[in-house]
Amino acid sequence: MQQNPQKKSKGKRKIEMKYIENKVHRRDTFYKRKSGVMQKVHELSVLTGNDILLVMKSDSGNIFSYATPSFQSMFS
Repeated sequence: MQQNPQKKSKGKRKIEMKYIENKVHRRDTFYKRKSGVMQKVHELSVLTGNDILLVMKSDSGNIFSYATPSFQSMFS
């Protein structure tokens, strides 16, 4: 299999885990990774049958949560 020399993206790569100083980049990274975290939490709940409650707060103060049915009453 030959690599395409015209490839524009760098593909999947490791990034250094450090605080993102640029506010716009930090916000974009939060929103991109938020959906991935929510998906993983859901998968963990389904695979293990455990009750899970996840609450995240963005820099702007928005609250995001994931809760299995046993925790739903806390957010209604």
